[in-house]
Amino acid sequence: LLALGATVLFAGERQIEGKSNDAAVNAGARDPGDISANNSPSLAQNPKNSDELAVSNRVDSPDYTCVLNTSRDHGRSWSAVQVKIPPGEGRKCFAPDVAYGADGTLYMSYVTLRGNGNVPARVWVARSMDKGKTLSAPVGVSGRLAFQVRLTADPDRPKRLYLTWL
Repeated sequence: LLALGATVLFAGERQIEGKSNDAAVNAGARDPGDISANNSPSLAQNPKNSDELAVSNRVDSPDYTCVLNTSRDHGRSWSAVQVKIPPGEGRKCFAPDVAYGADGTLYMSYVTLRGNGNVPARVWVARSMDKGKTLSAPVGVSGRLAFQVRLTADPDRPKRLYLTWL
């Protein structure tokens, strides 16, 4: 998974594009022997510190899992963050999303899957209070059959999150 560090600003009809640094987010991004299938990334930038970025994505192979990587230098380097799966939920993590709250707190949502049909079991939200170095234990926020979960934070009210799903 590569993060393109392009910045786009709009001012009326004028568009200004920033320079891309094309930094590898995950360790296997440039390894042709890496068979992990990283996809469906979600990117968020801290509104309190524009150097802090977070990218979550799912990995479909060799098994379903979720990944979170954070940067504290505007994407020049990335650190993997452990995503905690609650006991009894199996190991399948799916459909991750990230958002920063108005106070700069990083939040991550994801769905756990169960059974041979990979049925959505529960929606979880975890947070980081240390600039994306670690995640808290997740909190269950919804029950079964939550598909296409998306997370966003209220830009004016710290600690207020919105989740949508089908």
